[in-house]
Amino acid sequence: MKKFLVLFLLMVFAAPFAYGAENRQAAESRHLEAAVAEAKCKADYTEGLISLLVSGFPDAASLSQQSDALKQDVAQLQSYASQGAVDGYRNYVKSSYDAHMKDARKAIQDVRQAHGKNLTKETRASLKSGGEQLKSTFDACHFSAMKSYSNSRVDVFNDEIDKAGARAANLTAKGIDTSNIIGIVNSARSQVVEPLKSDISQAKDGKELAAAMEKYCLHDGCKSGVNFHFSAKFEIEKLNAILAVVKASPKAASQADRISMIQAGLDAAKAALDATGTAQYPQKGKDNAVWSQIRQAAKDLSELVRTLRSG
Repeated sequence: MKKFLVLFLLMVFAAPFAYGAENRQAAESRHLEAAVAEAKCKADYTEGLISLLVSGFPDAASLSQQSDALKQDVAQLQSYASQGAVDGYRNYVKSSYDAHMKDARKAIQDVRQAHGKNLTKETRASLKSGGEQLKSTFDACHFSAMKSYSNSRVDVFNDEIDKAGARAANLTAKGIDTSNIIGIVNSARSQVVEPLKSDISQAKDGKELAAAMEKYCLHDGCKSGVNFHFSAKFEIEKLNAILAVVKASPKAASQADRISMIQAGLDAAKAALDATGTAQYPQKGKDNAVWSQIRQAAKDLSELVRTLRSG
C-alpha cells in the first residue's frame, strides 16, 4: 500500500489539470505555420489586385505602399511562426496585419470607385481577367493552407490521445485497472479523429474543410458539432480507477465517509457530463458543473491519500 500511495502522489496528482493547458500551447504553436500560410495567401491576393490597378492607372502608384506594408507584415509573421511565438504572432496580426489589410482594401475600393465609370472596354476586360486569375490562385492557396491547418489539428488530437494512452499504460503497469480509461482513448479516435480525417480527405474546398473542423472537437470547441470532452472523460475515469485501489486498501474502512463523498463527486461529474452529451458545456470556465466536481474530487482524493500515508 505504501508503494502505491507514493506512486499515486508522484504520478497522478502532479499538476493533473496542467495537461490540457500544455497541449493547447503546443497546438497553437503547431497551427502557426498554417496560419502564416493563410496570411500570405490573403496578402498575395491583395498585392496582386494592387499591381493590376497600378498597371492600369498611373495615379494609383501610391497603392504600392500598401503592398510594401503587407510584405513586411508577412515577413514578421513568418518570423514569429518560426520561433513558435504564439502571443507575438497573435498581437502582431491584431495591431499591424489586420490594420494594413483593411487599409489596402479600402485603398483598392477607392481607386475602383474613382475610375470605375471611365474605364475603356479593353481596360475593363483586362482587370476582370486579371482579377479572376488572382481569385483562382487565392482559392488554391487558401485550400492548401486550410488543408495544412486541418491536418495539423488531427496531429494535435492524436498527440493528446497518445499522451493520455501513455498515462493509462503507466497506471496499468502499476496494477491499476484502466479498462475504462482505455475505452475513452479508443472512443476518442473512433468518434473524433477518424471521422475528421475522413472529412478532411474528402473536402473539395476551404468551406468544406472549415465545416469538418467545426463538426468534430476533441474537447469543447464545436458550437453545433461533436464535442467529445476528452479531458473530462479521461480525468473522471482516471480518478475512479485510483479510488478503486484506495477502496481496496485495508485502511479504507476508517475513511468510508470521505471515500463516499469523493465517489459522489465523481458520479455527479459524470452525470453532468452525460447530460451535456456532445454539446458544449452550458457553463464556461473552470466552475462549470463537470470540472468543478472533478477538481474537488481530485483535491479530496489527494488529501485522503495523505491521510492514509500518515496513518
